[in-house]
Amino acid sequence: MRWDGDVLPTPTEAMVLHEFRLILSDALPGIAARWLAAEMANSPAVRSLAGQNPHDAWTVGALLAATIDELGPSVPLATADRRAMAVEWVARSWLRHGNTRHAVNTLSQLAITNLGLDMWLEEFIGLDDEWEDPGTWGRTHEDLESTASRLLVELLHEPDTGR
Repeated sequence: MRWDGDVLPTPTEAMVLHEFRLILSDALPGIAARWLAAEMANSPAVRSLAGQNPHDAWTVGALLAATIDELGPSVPLATADRRAMAVEWVARSWLRHGNTRHAVNTLSQLAITNLGLDMWLEEFIGLDDEWEDPGTWGRTHEDLESTASRLLVELLHEPDTGR
């Protein structure tokens, strides 16, 4: 759903993205306020989360869990489903904002910090390494941008292929 000029994650997406640290705790009160304004989610926990101090990470996390409990959306239990949701979110963010470097870095960090994820994300680790010093590995900045864009488009067309 679009709101405030950007895509607003659902409570389920927010829970998964928070788990992968793609949405940080300090952003959750603002997201909850946007849920209320968009009439997307409304419950006592959502209202509490919207008014919570964003620097109180423990309480914010507990209120997000309470929001999921109150609203009843099911959070995917399978790691592959959670991964697909997180990777698709990064790819959709890239499509909206066009920041290829950020998308490559985010997917690289996601692969490094979540070693149980599918190995094909390693391509982004390599791209991220090359991006630090383009041209010395043999590919120019334009080549890296082109390769990254192709991989990100593939993620958007087939977000859970497992390659």
